[in-house]
Amino acid sequence: PATLKAAAEKTGVKADSAGQACYEYLLQKKILVRYWNTPLLRDWVRITIGTGEQMQSLVKTLSELMRPG
Repeated sequence: PATLKAAAEKTGVKADSAGQACYEYLLQKKILVRYWNTPLLRDWVRITIGTGEQMQSLVKTLSELMRPG
């Protein structure tokens, strides 16, 4: 199986006009990301991942968020 690896990697994720909703969902799940409510950045969240375990948790949580219904 594939293994997820990370070492304090940073990335931005475009949340299709739902940056704040994505931020709030992740916050409820105790995953902290950066969100700025500015015209250029409000559709985005910035994510910093430090461990493989954090990466797996983030992927699982984002998959739940994107699941239809």
